[in-house]
Amino acid sequence: MFAAGLAVGAAGLAVIGQGSGLVVVVTGPVLVFRGIMPMLATGVDIVIGATPPERTGAASALTETTQELGIALGIAILGSLTAMVYRAQMGDLPGLPEAAKSTLGGAKASGLPAELLGHAEGAFTDGLRLASVVSAIVLALAATAIGLLLRRAPTDPQA
Repeated sequence: MFAAGLAVGAAGLAVIGQGSGLVVVVTGPVLVFRGIMPMLATGVDIVIGATPPERTGAASALTETTQELGIALGIAILGSLTAMVYRAQMGDLPGLPEAAKSTLGGAKASGLPAELLGHAEGAFTDGLRLASVVSAIVLALAATAIGLLLRRAPTDPQA
């Protein structure tokens, strides 16, 4: 179940990373959340179910903290990757204000001409697509690893 969920999530991220338009905006996130959310809930259930009743509060807090840390690290790493792509594409353009070279919000606030603003939006989109593809690859690798590791795990609780 875990490997399949990660594989579905990876497929959704690949859709986001390769396309544009309404179908992509709807289909990609639906696949991501359809694949990942049941896995996260099941993981919490496994941890709580394996914990003595007097320790379930601590176990629940630990799983929540772990998920929040993973989300925060993902945002930091993928956001940095997106910003790196944006700045690399915008840094080549001469005469831009520093704010426009740093962020899309800075570019919009700088009052750039439509052509340069379109370039800024494209640079930002390229960064998001790269972040989606990198995420898809990481999830696909995780799905493969989990599939291999869980296949070797004993299924008999007495074993």
